[in-house]
Amino acid sequence: MPATIILTALPAKRVKTEPGEPPMLIVKPFGKKLGLAVVTAASVEHIATAVEDFGETVRQRVPEHSFYIAVRVRPGDEVPEGFDDAQRSNRFQQDAHTHVSENGAADWLERDDET
Repeated sequence: MPATIILTALPAKRVKTEPGEPPMLIVKPFGKKLGLAVVTAASVEHIATAVEDFGETVRQRVPEHSFYIAVRVRPGDEVPEGFDDAQRSNRFQQDAHTHVSENGAADWLERDDET
């Protein structure tokens, strides 16, 4: 049975921490959202395609912004099989449009602009 999926583009950055370690993801969950979409999907494959399409739409609208796509199932809807595993394994590629920052994130977290 299809579920209603809510996609939200949130300002985010990847920040380098220690040499040899992967950058840490920092998301601004409050404040200005860069985009919102509501889609119907019956499988994790459909969700992955919707996330990719939504990410490209947001990227075309605000190409200078770094963002993460939050994916959630509408409360009350049945969660598609494999959804939780897909979230944990980054199958949805929600961070595909997240830039890496060399300068840390303290100043970025305090600014109003989302670039």
